[in-house]
Amino acid sequence: DQSLPPACTLVSSWVQEGCVEGTDAAGWTSCRTRGPSASHMEMAAGQEVTNLQAAFAYQSELLKNYQEQLTKLQSVNEHLTHYIRSLPPPMPSTVSFALPNKFDGTAEQCKGFIRQVSLYFDHQRNWFESEEKRCAFLMNLLTGQAIDWASAVWDTDSQLKSSVDYFLQQICEVFEYPAGGRDISTQLISITQGNRTAAEYANEFRTLAAQSGWNDIALKAIFYNSLNTELQTELACRREDSSFSELVNIAIKIDNLMRQTPKRKTTKVSPRNSPISVPATMQPHDEPMQLNVSRLTEEELARHRQNHLCFYCSEPGHRSLGCPHKTKFSSGAINDTLIDHGITSQTKTLKLQVVLLHLESITLYIVDSPKYEIILGFPWLSIHDPAISWYRVFSKTGATQLLPHCPWDCAINLLPSAMPPKSRVYPLSRTEDQAMEEYIKEALDSGFIRPSTSPAAAGFFFVSKKDGGLRPCIDYRGLNNVTVKFRYPLPLVPSALEQLREATIYTKLDLRSAYNLIRIKEGDEWKTAFLTTRGHYEYQLMPYGLANSPAIFQCFINEILKDFLNKFVIAYIDDFLIYSKSEAEHINHVRTVLSRLLENQLYVKAEKCEFHVNQTSFLGYHISHQGVKMDIAKVQAVTEWPQPTTIKELQRFLGFTNFYRRFIRNYSTVASPLTSLLKDKPHKLKWTEEANQAFISLKERFTSAPILKHPDPNLPFIIEVDASDWGIGAVLSQRHGQPGKLHPCAFYSRKLTSAERNYDVGNKELLSMKAAIGEWRHWLEGALHPFQVITDHKNLEYIKGAKRLNPRQARWALFFTRFNLTYRPGSKNSKADALSRRHDLPNDSLKPEPILPPTVILAPISWDIMDEIHHEQEQDPPPPQCPPNKHYVPQSLHPRVLQWVHTSLSAGHPGISRTLHLTKNSFCWPTMTKDTTTFVKSCQVCAQSKTPKELPSGLLHPLPIPQRPWSHLSIDFITDLPPSNEFTTILVIIDRFSKSCCRVPLKGLPTAMETALALFNNVFRVYGLPEDIVSDRGTQFTSQVWRAFCKQLDINVSLTS
Repeated sequence: DQSLPPACTLVSSWVQEGCVEGTDAAGWTSCRTRGPSASHMEMAAGQEVTNLQAAFAYQSELLKNYQEQLTKLQSVNEHLTHYIRSLPPPMPSTVSFALPNKFDGTAEQCKGFIRQVSLYFDHQRNWFESEEKRCAFLMNLLTGQAIDWASAVWDTDSQLKSSVDYFLQQICEVFEYPAGGRDISTQLISITQGNRTAAEYANEFRTLAAQSGWNDIALKAIFYNSLNTELQTELACRREDSSFSELVNIAIKIDNLMRQTPKRKTTKVSPRNSPISVPATMQPHDEPMQLNVSRLTEEELARHRQNHLCFYCSEPGHRSLGCPHKTKFSSGAINDTLIDHGITSQTKTLKLQVVLLHLESITLYIVDSPKYEIILGFPWLSIHDPAISWYRVFSKTGATQLLPHCPWDCAINLLPSAMPPKSRVYPLSRTEDQAMEEYIKEALDSGFIRPSTSPAAAGFFFVSKKDGGLRPCIDYRGLNNVTVKFRYPLPLVPSALEQLREATIYTKLDLRSAYNLIRIKEGDEWKTAFLTTRGHYEYQLMPYGLANSPAIFQCFINEILKDFLNKFVIAYIDDFLIYSKSEAEHINHVRTVLSRLLENQLYVKAEKCEFHVNQTSFLGYHISHQGVKMDIAKVQAVTEWPQPTTIKELQRFLGFTNFYRRFIRNYSTVASPLTSLLKDKPHKLKWTEEANQAFISLKERFTSAPILKHPDPNLPFIIEVDASDWGIGAVLSQRHGQPGKLHPCAFYSRKLTSAERNYDVGNKELLSMKAAIGEWRHWLEGALHPFQVITDHKNLEYIKGAKRLNPRQARWALFFTRFNLTYRPGSKNSKADALSRRHDLPNDSLKPEPILPPTVILAPISWDIMDEIHHEQEQDPPPPQCPPNKHYVPQSLHPRVLQWVHTSLSAGHPGISRTLHLTKNSFCWPTMTKDTTTFVKSCQVCAQSKTPKELPSGLLHPLPIPQRPWSHLSIDFITDLPPSNEFTTILVIIDRFSKSCCRVPLKGLPTAMETALALFNNVFRVYGLPEDIVSDRGTQFTSQVWRAFCKQLDINVSLTS
């Protein structure tokens, strides 16, 4: 039996040799054993052992192969799982609205139910085709008393079934009645705060106030009188010119503070005229203005409560709130007092209120002050902290403390096998040497640095500050070259400033010490080592100069302020801008940010901060509610810039001005003569008169740059584009005010490349539109309103309906179908025109000129072949579809014309394509392509003289013969079949060993990844991994995805010729 293993075959043959067949009496075949010889048995046993060993080895090899295939399948499964999990979740096509809550007839819920139903119908119009369906849906939302009433009138009132508005009106008339039979005004007058918090009471009061229609004055009076007595007392000293909303907000804040702050008890106050001694050493106070107030101990508090004694005077019969022994003070007196807070660069005038129950004796110096009666010194301010509760955020000592390690520590990861280099010691001047000693001593005392034994060593030197001081710097260039870069992005400042469109008040903060607030990751300190003339040290915190310092610090700041960013804070490394719509909102925003900074032990420089200003300079921009413009100091620096004399100076000037190019009209065209000086990387600057005019013009444009409006996504955008022979330009605008006037939001311009200058006018206009939309894509894509593109090239209006487009226009046509193109004459498109025009060159500089002079041209040339064609056309006239500028060739002259074109001295026996092109230039007939191909292939001169330009095709290799089933596969697609359960394509897989066939239905021609998944699920999982796959050269099988898939599985890819 050929299917048996070799060992079984040997035993079978041995049994057959040792048996003699016979037939018993019953007719059954039997055998009797003949005794084999000993040598024969020994040989058979040895052969059996050998065959069994071979069988075991074969089984082991099979198991090993199966194990390898299983490992590969697991790897592929992991890759596919990772790919599937990385796919984004499906996005809903529309925003889903929750169903309105069901209405049971409760009067308080009636108005809210009607509003919910109205909004639901407004935003889900496509769900309800008729009013009858809306009424039925509304009927389904009623329960309790409401459904009982609706069921009773449903059959009698036909309008309930045909009009939703009528249905809602009836519900309102039946169920919306005042609570307790009282109208809104009566309820508003009768409610009081009681035991509720001010926030809970304000919610109810505001709800009733919104329905009452009362003005602010009446609402303020009613609200104030309905508050608790303690809260009324606190509000008595507040400003009386506040609005109703401000009064409510102040009441809520004071009530929350009163509930969070424990009641403080005081002893009997000394008479007014007797001075109160202030202890020499005072403990830190939890809250401001708790000045020399003694507190009752826990035992005294318990005794006072048990005996019902007054907490103020310790006498029975009354409470501390109404204690007759309290000294009476005026609650409304305000004194102008100058606070000297110790900051040398500025002082602050504060309005201080005379607080109840506090007397203090202060020693004052008599000075001449025509404006202020009292100047409170810094010792008093530091002890009492009466109003400035944020003094700690300006602390200098806090910023010099070594912070503990945290998750944002600066890790310095080096490239493989790399070491930080050792630098030299820089010589220092006497002044620099003294500054170095002071810096080293201060840094060692604060723990910022420590002595080092590191093999690394960077150089130490100083650079001058603007104020004349010296800034220590470490030469970390060698360390940065071998450091793995941390690619955390810094904010895009122009995009961040676009968030300020509704802001009217700003606060600017500048962090103190900045990078020095981040620790070096433990174990990486040795990599920051530096050399000085006094020793070898290393940093324990992040110094300036490391390549990853900005990214790490930005990541740290973004994590701290992540819930504020792009809402009311812009953070760029150590510079913060807080912006708000109103002053009340801004106060809360500033407090929130300062609190967050203190929580993370971050401190700001008071001398560089600006609080509650209407305009400020931030990161090179001047910001106000009107928009953004260039910083005045930077504009002055440009206007005073001397003429560059070297390549470096010109690069500095262009780099500085390029920062503000979004404010400068026609920037790229104006700066073109200057940038041309840097072409081909010259070693010496060759200043020209054209460059000098461009330099002067660019400086003048900086002084006349407009204020750019903040883009408002609630308004439609308008793009004006234009193109010239040298550049393209665009203006992004919006209409503001009444009547709407166009204001620029941004300018865009650039020079055309040498290839783009060859475009015709239409393609240049298309290019300008494409570039402008790409520049402002983040505003235009997904805009609330359709934006408009305005151009002065009228032909662009017809690009959507053009029948013949070149390849570039065909690609762009799909892109522009989304936009509304409006034609505007060039005389009315001055803004975009100016961006693309070059005024220093004539408009006709690119006008084509003939190469040959007119004296060379003698007379027009005529050909004999044309006379023959005209003669034959009398017998065979041209058909109507023949183009007017082409000569129709009758059939009898086809070979004659082709011979004339192909064999002329100017042509020189060109190939098929060239011959066809030359023939089409002047002639036409229906079978021109076929006739030209036949004529050129049969040309004897071409066959004898020309050699084939293609490489030899080579020999076809036969496919390898498979050795096992499903090891060599052939795959292809059957497409365009009649749909069956939405399937129109079949993937056919053939096993070349057994000729077995596997067919997989598909819903269309799949991609490379979908083909791989189909093979994996239907073939590999069942039959194992193949060794070779043969396919045609379809896009699925020539893609990188397919090749990577087969490479990972060690499958050979064979493509047919």
